Amino acid sequence: GAISMSATAQLLSQDGNISLRAPGNISISYIDADNGGTATAGDVLINAAYTGPATGLVATGSISDVLAAETTNIKGNTLTLTAVTGIGDGGGGADIDTNVVSVTATNTTSGDVYVSEAAAGGAIAITGISNTGGGHVGVTTGNGAITLTAVGSGGSGITNVGGGNVLVGGDLAD
Repeated sequence: GAISMSATAQLLSQDGNISLRAPGNISISYIDADNGGTATAGDVLINAAYTGPATGLVATGSISDVLAAETTNIKGNTLTLTAVTGIGDGGGGADIDTNVVSVTATNTTSGDVYVSEAAAGGAIAITGISNTGGGHVGVTTGNGAITLTAVGSGGSGITNVGGGNVLVGGDLAD
């Protein structure tokens, strides 16, 4: 199965956690775990590598942005992204645009990992990014700081296996 949001769809929570899990592709438009606008935002988990509580599901999914503009896709506290065939894309504004405190992303088989902090001047902490799919990794902000959480402090660094480039900061254009 897959999860597909239209460009006008919104998934909102008033500071509660939001979780999307499927073995297939997950296409997102706008997910807001801080719809109440308070100081306590919920966490967001998007897993396109979900094989379920029982055996039999085969994970083949990617996470993609369906919005044409460079606007926020995900708002919340901690963001966890897991996919098999890519997270975002570096061309044409198809990266996953966030307004979150921290990100952990894992991609396992093929494709890229592209995440951009969309909040102007917004900082983002990278808890860990692992791409063993052979593609590229890109992380940018809208003129804010990017912090990589140290391995000994609960982070796992940025790992990119298979020959792709790693870009932290700068322009995500291919």
